[in-house]
Amino acid sequence: MKILINEVKVRSVRGEENDCSVIAIMAVTGCTYKQAWEALHEVGRTKGRGATPLQIGLALKSLGWAAMGFVPMNKVTLAKLIKTRPKGRFIAYTMNHAVAVKDGAVYNTYPIHGKTLIVGFFDIKEAV
Repeated sequence: MKILINEVKVRSVRGEENDCSVIAIMAVTGCTYKQAWEALHEVGRTKGRGATPLQIGLALKSLGWAAMGFVPMNKVTLAKLIKTRPKGRFIAYTMNHAVAVKDGAVYNTYPIHGKTLIVGFFDIKEAV
């Protein structure tokens, strides 16, 4: 499967496993894969390993974005997040995956369905 984010074929730039957080940051901010990878590396993400929500938030901040984190009190699916927030930029995360949502469109490295439960998400805005 070829995925286009910012007119770049994700599969052609990926060089490692477990880089969903890199792809998510790339998708919502418009930065390059390398910029997103380096931002996460600077805050402690190890190559080939997933990033924590804290690392994602810090990486977004270092790239000049404001990220407000939310942890739902009740069960929230990816579809419900998109329905209740159809506009904006978000990174939703499960226990072991991160996915980008930009104006209702999901940017992801492998198939995911709307019934996927999320444990939290970042609402992302350009820093002033």
